[in-house]
This record gives sequence, structure tokens and C-alpha cells, in this order.
Amino acid sequence: ASKEEKPEKAIEYFMKALEYKQTHDIYNTMAFVETELGRYEPALEHINLAIGFDNTSTNAYSTRALVNLKLNKINEAIADVEKAIQIDSLNPYAYKHRAMINLQLKEIKKACIDLDKADQLEYKKHASNYYKNDVDSLKKAYCK
Repeated sequence: ASKEEKPEKAIEYFMKALEYKQTHDIYNTMAFVETELGRYEPALEHINLAIGFDNTSTNAYSTRALVNLKLNKINEAIADVEKAIQIDSLNPYAYKHRAMINLQLKEIKKACIDLDKADQLEYKKHASNYYKNDVDSLKKAYCK
């Protein structure tokens, strides 16, 4: 499968996996893939299902914050990322997503603090290869 077909194939496989067992991890990952494809409404549906299965999942709230940011639902994005950090204050993704929200709000200083925090929490170690340099790229672009 080509690089463009891989996310579509992933969604297909996740749908098949859901026939076997529904879990928050599958719905969360589907939401992330849908977000990558720019399909934010289906992503929101999937992430809401993920939270329905496990309302203590930092990654689910952090992912929903990202989806809400993409949908320009800033207040919802803030509430979700704050909930993610409340559940697990050591999750680097939550800080990266809060930084992205702050960048959209033109709160550059706050964003840079969160990017530093994501770095301290070893974002690169946790991120897939495709996203490893996200925090560094954002810091380079916005933080002096």
C-alpha cells in the first residue's frame, strides 16, 4: 500500500478489530488517524467513544483536545487538555497539544513553556518517528 493508502487501510483494520472487541485504545487510535486525514467529525465521534470506554485515559482527552483545536472549538480543546494534564501531569502529548492551543491563541510564552515541559518529559522517546521532531520544530519556529 502506498503512503496515502496506509491511513485508509488502518481505519479498515480498526473497524475489523472493533467487530472482535471494542476498546478505548482502538477508538483513540482511529480518532488520531481520522485527524491526520483531516476528517475531524468522525475523529470526534471515535474519541468520544474512547472516552466513554475509559474516562481516565490521558491520551483520549489529549487527542480530543487536538480534534477540538482542529474544529476551532478552543474552549472544548482547553477543557480537554487540562483534564488530560489533571489525570496525568507527566504525559508529554498533553503539553504539546496545550502548546498548540496556546499558539493558536497567540500565547507564545505559555506555548514555549509547554513545549519545554513536553521536551523534559521526553516527547521524542514517546512519539512515533513521524512526530519525533514536532516539539523541536515548534520550539524553533516560536521560541527564542
